Amino acid sequence: MESLTQEVQSVFRSLVVEGDWLSNATRALAEVKIDNIVHNIGYPEDVVDEDTIMEEIQGVRSCDGICCCCRCCCS
Repeated sequence: MESLTQEVQSVFRSLVVEGDWLSNATRALAEVKIDNIVHNIGYPEDVVDEDTIMEEIQGVRSCDGICCCCRCCCS
């Protein structure tokens, strides 16, 4: 996901730098904003850790009583 957001940021920077539709002052401000983009896209890093996920959802069941984690741990 990080590489995707970096690519979007890179293309956006190219559009701003190469475009003649912005004044110099606006272009400079846009470049500062592009530099300050935070790549918090998608999900927190601990989501990829299955043990952490299982801890978080322990005891959570859907309305029909079936475990939401798709494991047979509710029986």
